[in-house]
Amino acid sequence: MKIISAKLRRLLSTHPYRIAGCGFLLAVLLHSLLTAGCARGAGGGGGGGGNVGLEVDGFVLKEEEIEGLRFVPGEIDPMGNFIQLDIQPAKAYWLIAGEGIAPRWDTFEWHWERKGAMCAFNDNTSTDDCKVCNYCSLPPNVPGGPPCFGERPDFGDGRYDIVYDEGFIQTDNPKFETDLVNSFNPATGSSVNPHAACSSNSSVTGLTYFRPTNALYYMRSGQSLTFMGRTMDEDEIKIHVVPADGPRTTAYQIPDKFTETENGANGPETHDYWVWTMDLSSLWDENFSPNLRVTDIRIFKGKCSVDPTLGGKCAIPPLSLPVKPSRILFLPNFRTIGSVALHLGVSSHRCYSVPNISDPFLGNFINLASCLETSPTNTTPSPQRKDVTPAYDTDSGPPLVRRPLTWLIEFNTNEGADADLTKSGLDPMPPNAELIIEFTIQVK
Repeated sequence: MKIISAKLRRLLSTHPYRIAGCGFLLAVLLHSLLTAGCARGAGGGGGGGGNVGLEVDGFVLKEEEIEGLRFVPGEIDPMGNFIQLDIQPAKAYWLIAGEGIAPRWDTFEWHWERKGAMCAFNDNTSTDDCKVCNYCSLPPNVPGGPPCFGERPDFGDGRYDIVYDEGFIQTDNPKFETDLVNSFNPATGSSVNPHAACSSNSSVTGLTYFRPTNALYYMRSGQSLTFMGRTMDEDEIKIHVVPADGPRTTAYQIPDKFTETENGANGPETHDYWVWTMDLSSLWDENFSPNLRVTDIRIFKGKCSVDPTLGGKCAIPPLSLPVKPSRILFLPNFRTIGSVALHLGVSSHRCYSVPNISDPFLGNFINLASCLETSPTNTTPSPQRKDVTPAYDTDSGPPLVRRPLTWLIEFNTNEGADADLTKSGLDPMPPNAELIIEFTIQVK
């Protein structure tokens, strides 16, 4: 089903990377189409201009487009097979070094228009004057009549490339990542498996993939094929790679506060929390490989600056000072429950600040690799390891059922919180303070 915003994009977009040639899918389709033996080759027998304008039986090929383009993350097994990670789709992925990314799409369409007619092709449905041939869902051979008219794609000399920009902003001169027309898959020992990128292909064996670096990835070509993602954000992907020998950090502005009064040992207790959670719409802002985990967490006073060339949501200003929380809670499904007091998982989803660290001005008061589940002011807790990402609890269930996390940060001076580490004593956090949360991400 085609969405209106995608159609508007096709009409309005003029940037070169939005126009792509008949390369990879055309190549993967050639194998199956040639084996049918009854299809005529479209275009000029290898010319680089694509097939738009081809006339057959009173119809003209108006346009070619791929819809539902997105990039999916996956692990690579010892045989070289790409195994897609079962995590929620996102605008950006954090992966471990060696994991891969593969392009997938829903349709590859040829839009035929009867000469003299005007077609909008709004819902991918053929009419008497407007024919839609989807090469992702063809019968065993290509029939001689509409909607395909016996034609098969001809990619010509144009490459069908995945490219990237290390500055996370699309440019006119991106770096070349891979040519999907001629790519080689080590698992199959051959070139691209026919129809592998189509989502109608339930198998990922032979799916063409690449191992990314830190960059923005997308597809481009000099020919006449238009790409459209399922949403405005899915025809490109930001990738962050965490090496095995060193951590990386990611930061976010804390936008909300939450106050709750509950019955304590000495009567009613009021708790003020600063609250952050990943944007969990149908397409998450970011998502993380389950092979990653959070270790150190730091809280800063200040407001995020924006540096799109870093590919992140938040850049911590150089003069921002760390502060000391009393504890941090990372509660699964908090949005549904809406209460700390009623949440049954609090005791195993909280970490208290280390009371004495070697350099407090670094702000490393919370470490999920050595989490203090109870307050050190009242007990001598035994450190516990917690395996979570900023977005979800990696141990909370099977893939795609893992529970999204909400992070709640409390500043209780009775438990050691300090809003100003430059002064003696314990300063309370001002109620209107702007705060940033920074996660250190490491390979498990």
